[in-house]
Amino acid sequence: LDNRRVNIRIVSLRENQHNRRAKGFFWNKSARKFEARIMVNGIKKHLGRFDTPAEAHAAYLAAKPIYHPTAPLSALLIHAIAIVLVVL
Repeated sequence: LDNRRVNIRIVSLRENQHNRRAKGFFWNKSARKFEARIMVNGIKKHLGRFDTPAEAHAAYLAAKPIYHPTAPLSALLIHAIAIVLVVL
C-alpha cells in the first residue's frame, strides 16, 4: 500500500466502508437466481435477480458509482477483474 499523504482522502466511516471487497451478490436459493444488492445508508437496496453471477455482479458494479460516489475507481476495477476470473 502507498499511504503517502497525497494518496489519502478524507471520508467518513460510512464512506470508507465503500472500499470493502464485498461481491454485491449472492445465490437466492428460493428464487434459484443470483441476487444483487447494495447498502445505502445502512439499508439493503435490491438491484435485481439474475441467471449468472456475472450479470448480478455487473448490476452491483453499475450501482456502486451511483450509490457510493466516493468509492475509488480502483476498487471498481478490482471487482471487475475478480468477476472475470470467476467467469473464466
